[in-house]
Amino acid sequence: MQPWAARDPRGALDWTRKNTADFEQQQLIDMILWVWVQREPVAAADYALGFSPEQRARSESLRKVMQVWAGPAPRAALAWVQKLAPGSERNDLINVTVGGWAQRQPEAASAFALGYPPGRDRTILLRIVVNEWLHVDPGAAWTFAKDLPPGTFHPTMMKELLGDWGHRYPAAALSHVDELPDPTDQQGMRNILVGWLAEKDCAAALAYARKLTGTDRDSALYEVVNSQAERDPRAAAAVAAEISPGQWRGYAGEALAEGQGKIAIRMSATDPAGAIALINKIPNGRQKNNAILFAALNIAEHDPRAAMALAEANPEAEESEEQNVPPETKRQLLGPGK
Repeated sequence: MQPWAARDPRGALDWTRKNTADFEQQQLIDMILWVWVQREPVAAADYALGFSPEQRARSESLRKVMQVWAGPAPRAALAWVQKLAPGSERNDLINVTVGGWAQRQPEAASAFALGYPPGRDRTILLRIVVNEWLHVDPGAAWTFAKDLPPGTFHPTMMKELLGDWGHRYPAAALSHVDELPDPTDQQGMRNILVGWLAEKDCAAALAYARKLTGTDRDSALYEVVNSQAERDPRAAAAVAAEISPGQWRGYAGEALAEGQGKIAIRMSATDPAGAIALINKIPNGRQKNNAILFAALNIAEHDPRAAMALAEANPEAEESEEQNVPPETKRQLLGPGK
């Protein structure tokens, strides 16, 4: 089909629409249009517009054409789209075209979006531009978004943008967290970013957390503990000891217990004695109970007597977690009739 598409795209499309169907048809249509739009974008776009509005192929084909056309000639593509009748289809194609433009020229695409009158359509366009810009130059994208006129972006959008940046580059995003307009959002996003940073660079996250004070420091240290509790329990316990007595230290204790429990459950399949020894070090509570139940289930596959002994030595685990364990799992763990 590709040689035909290069030679006679309209004929290739006509044949495809008559002789193929469903997924195969759409794949071929997309390929032919991709070839055609690079040589004759207006003709390709007009052909796609000729599909019935009820056909799914119309929406998919028009989006494909705009995505390709927006690369080398975004202004020409937008000029064509803006001649369409107002409505959801036109708006969607404008968004697709501006998004493709922003991948290559975010400053120009943002200027186009700012030319829209204030309102929902402009906000959507700006959000698309900034999202694409974040992949090209996140610092510039954030500065642009932050300096927009007040009310352009809802505070939640600003938080989401910083989160998008921070998911890939948490250290860089952390340096801008205080620029969020809502103090509550600042603390919540700071904790999220510290947690992501700890997964990539624990030392950097710990250094950042130690520079904070009060509740901000304790909550950030907790995020470090939570990220490391299963990876490096000893280091995580040392960090937990730095947290002030109170709510966050309690959360850190739960994270440590959960991490030890997960390690014990993994060990139980190959080292039952070691798993039981580790479980005995976990403070009494929900995390220890979970570890007992699921470690015993693993042990039961190889040593039912040892599993029974573990379960019977900790009856409080079965009782406290009974509502959370499927009946079949309990039968496997404790045996028939129990």
